[in-house]
Amino acid sequence: MASYVRSTEYTARITGTLAQFQEIYDAQFAAYDTFRSKLSSTLAQNLFNPISGTALSILFGALGVAKLSIGYTLWDIMEHIASSERGRRADVVFGGARILTYDILPFLRNNNYKAAEIEFLFLEDTMSDGKKIRFIQGPSSGSISGTYVVKRVQTASGVWMTL
Repeated sequence: MASYVRSTEYTARITGTLAQFQEIYDAQFAAYDTFRSKLSSTLAQNLFNPISGTALSILFGALGVAKLSIGYTLWDIMEHIASSERGRRADVVFGGARILTYDILPFLRNNNYKAAEIEFLFLEDTMSDGKKIRFIQGPSSGSISGTYVVKRVQTASGVWMTL
């Protein structure tokens, strides 16, 4: 089994629909639950099973982690970082979920946009086998203003607008 090697922070863009951002939120929250509750690898994996492969591939698939191993990869990371780092990791992942649920999802829903391209701050963990898993970062409390940038949106008519 691969082991945890390092963490990296960077910004990157995600383009997705309202449904995909909802499922990315679900994945973020499942990861938060895993870190916060120190779930077993099987319980962690069970949290990800109902989430679509499309949403999971946006966060994890492009980085080489298959849907069937996300929970196990999270568990491995959790086992190889200090307990103080585990708490910080839970807070950062929860903060990313807050951005999605309080800002991104209502923004797309209330403005009737079909999709959006958004730049987020990510925390990416690298495993010894080269696989990577990443999360949208955010503050676990306080203001989430300025923690992401909406680059463009797709209107109901299908036209992309730069913001």
